[in-house]
Amino acid sequence: PTWGYTAYEVVIPRKLGSRAGKASQEEVSYSIDIQGVDYTIRLRQKDFVIQKIPIFTRNSQGEIVAEQPHVPAGCYYHGYVEGIPDSMVTVSTCSGLRGLLHVGNSSYSIEPLPGPTTREHLLLQREAVPGMVVYKMPNDDGLFPGPGRETGQFQSKGQMQYLELFVVVDKKGFDAFGKSIKNVALEVIEIINLVDGLFYSFNLRVLLTALEVWTEKNPISVTKNITQVLHNFNLWRQRQSPTYAVHDVGCLFASMDFDSGTRALHPGNESNFASACDRKHASAVVSFAKRPYMDTAVCVTRALGHALGMRYDDRYCRCGNASECIMSTRGTVNRQFSNCSRKHYMDFIASGLGFCLNKAPESVIQFPLQRCGNGVLDAGEECDCGSDAQCKLDLCCDNECKKKAGAICTSGGCCKNCKPLPEGEVCRESTGLCDLPEYCNGTSAHCPADVAKQDGTVCAEDGYCYSGKCRSRTLQCMSIFGKEAKSAPLTCFLEVNMKGDRFGNCWGDGADVSYQKCKPENVLCGRVQCMNVKHLPQVEDHVTLIQSLVDDIWCWGTDYHLGVDVLDVGAIKDGTHCGEKKICINQTCVPKEKYFTSHCSAEKTCRGRGVCNTRGNCHCDNGWAPPFCQFTGTGGSIDSGPTVVTKRGLFRFITLSTIIIIVVLALAALVIVCMRKLRVTQALNRLVRRFRAGERAPGRDAKDQA
Repeated sequence: PTWGYTAYEVVIPRKLGSRAGKASQEEVSYSIDIQGVDYTIRLRQKDFVIQKIPIFTRNSQGEIVAEQPHVPAGCYYHGYVEGIPDSMVTVSTCSGLRGLLHVGNSSYSIEPLPGPTTREHLLLQREAVPGMVVYKMPNDDGLFPGPGRETGQFQSKGQMQYLELFVVVDKKGFDAFGKSIKNVALEVIEIINLVDGLFYSFNLRVLLTALEVWTEKNPISVTKNITQVLHNFNLWRQRQSPTYAVHDVGCLFASMDFDSGTRALHPGNESNFASACDRKHASAVVSFAKRPYMDTAVCVTRALGHALGMRYDDRYCRCGNASECIMSTRGTVNRQFSNCSRKHYMDFIASGLGFCLNKAPESVIQFPLQRCGNGVLDAGEECDCGSDAQCKLDLCCDNECKKKAGAICTSGGCCKNCKPLPEGEVCRESTGLCDLPEYCNGTSAHCPADVAKQDGTVCAEDGYCYSGKCRSRTLQCMSIFGKEAKSAPLTCFLEVNMKGDRFGNCWGDGADVSYQKCKPENVLCGRVQCMNVKHLPQVEDHVTLIQSLVDDIWCWGTDYHLGVDVLDVGAIKDGTHCGEKKICINQTCVPKEKYFTSHCSAEKTCRGRGVCNTRGNCHCDNGWAPPFCQFTGTGGSIDSGPTVVTKRGLFRFITLSTIIIIVVLALAALVIVCMRKLRVTQALNRLVRRFRAGERAPGRDAKDQA
């Protein structure tokens, strides 16, 4: 068998006749003899590419050229093995059967053998994977049976989510497929078909929205160092692709055997971790060389897993009874995500970072099998609770895809007990110093889009908000060494980061000789240096702590084991303050005005009574009303929905309003009292003048008589 497989056999799949009432292409069945046992595979057509998928190339001058080769779009299926609980099949039938089968505890790949016909197929068996639990396809009655026990706890009854993927194939990859754009496109589509199948249990579709093939030359340097390639590709993607290829993640398929000692995460920080909706960092790189396409699909799945907030599995993570799952740090034959990966993805979605996954692209091919009971909200349906078993547990939706009596809504962040939550109810809590809460509006079942504090907003002692996170050396020290730790003085950064080794540098690309010393102006953007460390933390196996004595101060930091593809906790994060009006970007100290540009000012636009959000609008403090925090109100912004009316906020609002009313009444009373006092004084003065005038008058009469 080939790399990573334990056994193989040649099989001849037999296509079975269509079941009564089923369209011939929408649902198909095959019989396959595997190790002497005859299995029946039930398949359903699926679509995961947009209509007339745009395929781009570049001419010798680097100008974009749109290609439109014929790529079959109706021959991709997923399904199950009849009579085998928790089985799963993802295949294409464009030219024979090609794809992935899970049968019991065994995993297989199938592909046609070269020859004049496509009858004979090579079936490659992976080693057994105990306890595998996957999403199942419909049974004979056309409704989805309940998912497996573990996936059932995760499955969402809400709308399907969609990740738009932009794939780029390098020049060597183009050459390897006979310099045929069509062949490259077919291979990429086969791979994404498998990736889409692996993510299906998350209620997530992976959609190939654009493909670019570098047919002339690579516009970036593609070397054996995957860290550097990822850095180069991310910069290229930001500058070149957004205008013609809408996507949530861009992925480079590089036909290169990368060095095992380099890492596939963005160097020095978390920039491509949990970045699926972050335009600045949503990039990935995978090897497109010398391995079966199914293994490339797993590599793509792992890369997208990182972009969706999934960390590598630790020793406590399991998928069924197996300990080696898709996000394992070691190579794995398993095709299942672990319980840890599911938790990480749920946290990613709950944080609001996955906001771009909620809307299906308008150009996506409609599912040909739109029907009640598929768990997807199709046109004409009020809701879709899935199978009969799932609908029995649903309080709001019935098995005819209609709302139950009295139900106003069936799902959504602002729907509870089949009714919209009250106006002002929190539907998405703030997740940190730089995040902002969102509130229900009282009529919609859905939570408003996630917003955060504007990049450049001051946070913590020495930090700025950047991409919704507070970037601060002090907070970074606390996260590594505990809450008493602080950022070390400048002398520590100068001493350590100008050495250019694995403990102090402004770039580490995987080989000791390639570490770059920090320039003096960039030392605060290299590796974090901490002081006031009271306790040594428990660290992962790949992390080493270092202690340096500089000017009678113990400076603490970490190194990074370059052979392990995990996050580097010790590298200064993008957006961290590094000088007067400067921030760190890619281990370089740059003017913050280059990245922090907005017409909104907390002091001027919001009158010092709120902060600016990522949409350039004011999020007002409690007691002041949006949009400009000019008048009294209960706080919030025009983007986050009507603000929460908490007891504290309501009390503050009532108190403030009462104080204003009392002050106005007191001033009015004071004016009235003063006016009355003035009038009394004037009257008394007149009386006094008259009295005095009366005393003087008799004196004059006496003189006259004399």
